[in-house]
Amino acid sequence: MRAVNIDAFLLTMFKVVGAFTLTGLIAWLGIEAWLEFFDKTKTARMIKEFIRENRGYVEEWFLKKYGEERGGDG
Repeated sequence: MRAVNIDAFLLTMFKVVGAFTLTGLIAWLGIEAWLEFFDKTKTARMIKEFIRENRGYVEEWFLKKYGEERGGDG
């Protein structure tokens, strides 16, 4: 039988988990930066204004589309 080198296994697992964590952190920071930038664009202001002016329509659409999944009565 072949013995398993536990140190090498743990080091490899640490590297893999570290790589996924670092990748996730970089992705998260990128998304946060993009959202911060998007909030300042004309498109975002237009979307927010449309939602403000047509809140009833937006709520009706949202409940029709997602109401049953979230336990609503839509």
